Amino acid sequence: MNIQKQVAQLNLLHRLMSHKRTGPPDKLSGILGMSKSKLYVVFEELKACGATIAYSRKRETFYYKNNFVIDVRCVMRPLKPGETDKLSGGYTPVFIDTRNLYSSIKMI
Repeated sequence: MNIQKQVAQLNLLHRLMSHKRTGPPDKLSGILGMSKSKLYVVFEELKACGATIAYSRKRETFYYKNNFVIDVRCVMRPLKPGETDKLSGGYTPVFIDTRNLYSSIKMI
C-alpha cells in the first residue's frame, strides 16, 4: 500500500475534474496510473461521499455537477525531539463520573 501515491492520485483527479480537463476515461486512467476499472471504483467512492460526477462527451471530460471539495494531506516524517509530548495520536481520554449517572433517570 502506497499511501502517498494514493493521496497524490486523488488530489490530481480532483484538480483535473475541478478544471474540467480530465480527458476521456482511458487517458485519465493512464494519467493517474490506475486501471480504468479502478478509476470507476474511485468515482463510486467519491459519489458515496456526496460528489455528483458527470461526463461530457462533447468536451471529453469528467466534472462535478455540485460544489465538492477534497482536502487530503499526508505528512510522514520523523518526529523532532520533544514533539512526542505534543502529540496524542488522536486519543483524548474521556472520564465520566458514573456516581450520579443514574440519579436523573426515573423508573416508571
